[in-house]
Amino acid sequence: MLACAAELTLTPADCATSSVQVAVEGDEIAGVVQVAIEGDEADLTKLFIAPSTMRNGAGRRLFDWAAHTARQNGAKWLRIEADPGAAGFYRRMGAIDDGVTPSGSIPGRFLPRLKYRL
Repeated sequence: MLACAAELTLTPADCATSSVQVAVEGDEIAGVVQVAIEGDEADLTKLFIAPSTMRNGAGRRLFDWAAHTARQNGAKWLRIEADPGAAGFYRRMGAIDDGVTPSGSIPGRFLPRLKYRL
């Protein structure tokens, strides 16, 4: 995670140029999602769930919010560059494999690339 910190950090500029949603459970942040829309395509830029709240539906709710937001803003596809451990989640949501892409943080590492029809 430390090697990816810069790439995973949510900045004020991110909030100004994309849509962000936070899931809260009680007094704790359960997860966050960021989607950037460019014409008829959108990028699921970030989707993170706190380990303590995994498997309680927060990931599905945030993914659904991102898909709805992208669709409402004219996107036809949601592109996803997934951590290998999260690719199965996106497949269960209905995303399909679309190759691999180089990691923006770790040289030589490749990430699953998926897409989801909106």
